[in-house]
Amino acid sequence: MQCVKNDLSENLEYINIEIFSDLHLGSKKCDYKGIIEKRDRVLNDPNTYCIILGDVCNNSTKDSVGDCFEEPLSPMEQIKKGIQIFEPIKDKILGITSGNHERRSYKKEGVDLLWFLASELGCIDKYDYAACLLFVRFGKCIRTSSANRQRKMCYTIYMSHGDGVGGRTAGGKANGLQRRGQIVNADIVCIGHTHMPLSFKDCAFEIDYRNSTITKKEQLYVNASASLDYEQYAELYGMRPSSKASPVIKLDGRHKNFICTL
Repeated sequence: MQCVKNDLSENLEYINIEIFSDLHLGSKKCDYKGIIEKRDRVLNDPNTYCIILGDVCNNSTKDSVGDCFEEPLSPMEQIKKGIQIFEPIKDKILGITSGNHERRSYKKEGVDLLWFLASELGCIDKYDYAACLLFVRFGKCIRTSSANRQRKMCYTIYMSHGDGVGGRTAGGKANGLQRRGQIVNADIVCIGHTHMPLSFKDCAFEIDYRNSTITKKEQLYVNASASLDYEQYAELYGMRPSSKASPVIKLDGRHKNFICTL
């Protein structure tokens, strides 16, 4: 897990975080138009940033479930296309992780495809093969203490590509997402992989050893969608088509508040 510090402007009263996950560039069913529309929202809104959760490339091989002979772009061309898409917003990327489609190349050849994408974008310090824990600081936290000092608000986001453990049902995918929250008690837990947009909040009591008390901590769980129309292999394996509604994480820079909208 890579700890990534993002120190943004104190003048931001709020930020939105768009999620790029499961783009599958190279697939004939890739929704390239939708990807560009999302990219442009990040580009044109000074309050909008983004994270990248892997499977940027489809990267089909002869051994994978996809059909490598039908892909219009080679793996190298897929990486180049990804760099071209994210180049205009490279300064607004908060974190990057690899996905299982890129890991096909690492497992077979020892080549980490998204390392090259992150390196070309100048974001190698924001990249991890497995997961990132983001510290996002911005705005001016309104404090009620007598000191009344102002400081930036800080949010933590645990982000990883995710996996299929849990099953194909909505409940199983939610369970798999919530399981990731047991790794670290971040404010927000965000994964992709299952192609199902969903979000929910949960909370638990944390022990304050210094003051011998407990405090209640909320966690926001977010599962990202895919930018992919119904593929042939999905139908062959009895998978349902997925919604492309894209969750957006919203963070308040004045008061501790985080929500997700679809």
